[in-house]
Amino acid sequence: MIRLLPLACLLLILLGPPARANRYVTYLVREHDTPESIAAEYYGNRARAPFIIEFNSLPPGARLKPGQVLRIPTSYRYRLTPNETIQDVAQRLVGDRRRAPLLLELSGLKPTQPVAPGTEIQVPFHFIRVVLPGDTLVSIARRYYGDPTQARLIAAYNFRKSPHQPLSPGERLVVPITHVRVRAVHLPRPALRRPTPPPGAPRPPPEPEPDSQRLEAELAEQVRARLQEAEASYREGNYIEVPSTLIKLLAEVDPSEAQLVEIYRLLACSYVALGETELAVRALREVLDRRPDFQFDPVMTSPKIRAALDRARSGS
Repeated sequence: MIRLLPLACLLLILLGPPARANRYVTYLVREHDTPESIAAEYYGNRARAPFIIEFNSLPPGARLKPGQVLRIPTSYRYRLTPNETIQDVAQRLVGDRRRAPLLLELSGLKPTQPVAPGTEIQVPFHFIRVVLPGDTLVSIARRYYGDPTQARLIAAYNFRKSPHQPLSPGERLVVPITHVRVRAVHLPRPALRRPTPPPGAPRPPPEPEPDSQRLEAELAEQVRARLQEAEASYREGNYIEVPSTLIKLLAEVDPSEAQLVEIYRLLACSYVALGETELAVRALREVLDRRPDFQFDPVMTSPKIRAALDRARSGS
């Protein structure tokens, strides 16, 4: 079990101008750790190891050393307080008021809608991409998002007029990342405010540190119960209930890598049954990101599901 440092905390590191801040968790490397094993534990996806490698300026193929300190970047949620606007938040957290509509878009909100106090937004962390010869916004979007259409987002975030505008080698681009988040079990719990004891009264003992193994076990039990519910719906032919159950589960908790394999496997099977082949292929790509050698039982699995896996593996 990978553990946080006893004093690990969510930190802010300034990147570029003082207003821009990245949030990350510190981690002390243990024997046999790899970027992939850490990404699996902290992000639930070993395929996100490149984010850890690049954020820590490690060379490709670098071997980690016990005792080495790594920073594991994370996107996070921020709730607007009274008396602040989304423009204020954009200036303070992502470096420019003009990024306010993009913050709303990255949070699944309409850029034109009013933003009331209490609204939650997703705040990205930033990579600074120094443009290399041959780089385009499309190739950079493919590298960081796996989706070339996100070139539009990078262009807008950097106040460029068009995603097709040529880049100059040495130019610095800010790439916002919101889809990479540290699992909640590895984030420090906010401290509870405790009443101040009256003068002369004994001071209460400090709150115990959360036990990461206990939290992981509790989370695993929650996920297991919900997976059983979804499996029962699938066996009974209630295919439409499966995605609603599992997507809600993914929105509410942070399953482990092994649990995510089971969730996306079951999602794929239900999507095939519902005739949603493209969604099934996407779900199976999530499976293969975590288990590249994954295979269905050829006897117990329908040809349509196995064909979707073949497509996911081939990238078609």
